[in-house]
Amino acid sequence: MHTQVEIFLNEKKHALASRLSEPRWLLQLAYLADIFSELNLLNMSMQGRDETYLTLSEKLKAFKAKLRLWKGKIKRGKTASYPLLNLFLEDEEDIALLDVQNIIVEHLEKLSYEFDKYIPGEELHEKYK
Repeated sequence: MHTQVEIFLNEKKHALASRLSEPRWLLQLAYLADIFSELNLLNMSMQGRDETYLTLSEKLKAFKAKLRLWKGKIKRGKTASYPLLNLFLEDEEDIALLDVQNIIVEHLEKLSYEFDKYIPGEELHEKYK
């Protein structure tokens, strides 16, 4: 699929065509695909008639905990939580996690901050007791 997209973008002389041959950029793309997959799973799990305030708040709380866990794992060089990133690192010998590790940690910190900003923590529970 990657090759087909690269061929298509080259034929169209698209600015992103050259990026598809940059391992560092592709490594970041693999990480983002993993994160968006997790966000999509969270989104899908929160939809439906049977969801209540309590179940939704628990899912959000669990996701915030996952973000902290993932950040810690990346800091230690562990990539098992990121299937596409992990696969890319196994397949590519010219690149290492160290090349993007700080970028990923920074992104996870920003994502955690945004979740905390828009989705209140325990103080919201106190209002509804």
